[in-house]
Amino acid sequence: MIFKKLDIKTVFILVLSLALIISFFVGQKNKIDYRKDEIKALHAKNNELSKKNDSLATANAILDKKIAKIDLLIKANDIKISEKQSQIETLKRRKNEIPSYVNVLSANGVASSLSKYIERTRKSSSSN
Repeated sequence: MIFKKLDIKTVFILVLSLALIISFFVGQKNKIDYRKDEIKALHAKNNELSKKNDSLATANAILDKKIAKIDLLIKANDIKISEKQSQIETLKRRKNEIPSYVNVLSANGVASSLSKYIERTRKSSSSN
């Protein structure tokens, strides 16, 4: 009885509404997963950064070796400087000293020792 009062428009609306309800329950399973694409892009960027990191690590290793060599040279120079500094300090302390053998010499002895020293230095400078 109810079916006799239905016209084509009402039947069409009922069929479409029934199809819509079925499509909600059965369909809609094809979702686009954007996260997989983002993960792939992040993996690609990660691989690229890893390659850059490896090249930087290699360059850092080379620079570390050069720095170690320079550090050894600096330490050797520091040792030499400290030796020379101690020699300079010793010479500064002895600058105003009068050697003990000069104190016991007479004026003639000092003069003869000084002339011998001058002769030795002239011979050594003329031989060079």
